[in-house]
Amino acid sequence: MIQRPYPFLVATVAAIALAACSPEAPPAPPQTDDARTETEATQAQPGANSSWSTDPADDPNAYVPTEVAADAVLVGSSRDASGRATGAKPVYAQGDTVHASAPLKGAQPGAKFDVYWTFQDGQTHKMESKTGATGDYVSFEFASADGMVAGNYNVQIDANGIPLGIAEFRVE
Repeated sequence: MIQRPYPFLVATVAAIALAACSPEAPPAPPQTDDARTETEATQAQPGANSSWSTDPADDPNAYVPTEVAADAVLVGSSRDASGRATGAKPVYAQGDTVHASAPLKGAQPGAKFDVYWTFQDGQTHKMESKTGATGDYVSFEFASADGMVAGNYNVQIDANGIPLGIAEFRVE
């Protein structure tokens, strides 16, 4: 006599049906800032404890729009007594030392300055920081000992994490 697998099949279907009819709903995903309702945004009162504050003093990690001057970062083959990069050239040789500087006018005392020397492939070849720069300019230098090879570069200088400017140069 051939035995049919119907009892097992009926039990499996019943178990699946019971699981699907469970009264517990899956937990909702956490709400993001983009998903907040317009009502929540409009009900926030000035000075109230709200995560929608636009005052950067309320959140040190908040996005702060920044204006960057096109000539804020200077690039050259030397620098003067004030630290300003001079002797700009259209193309630098691999044996040159490239100097970059940015004016300190308006910088907070004790500000931290970061420089990023980035190659055309997007890789940063050198990163350096200086704190409490004095004088008229903060300056940095980049040479073959730092990994400079032929190609296109950009150099960006930030003050306390806010970009001051960016400049491009070429090495052959």
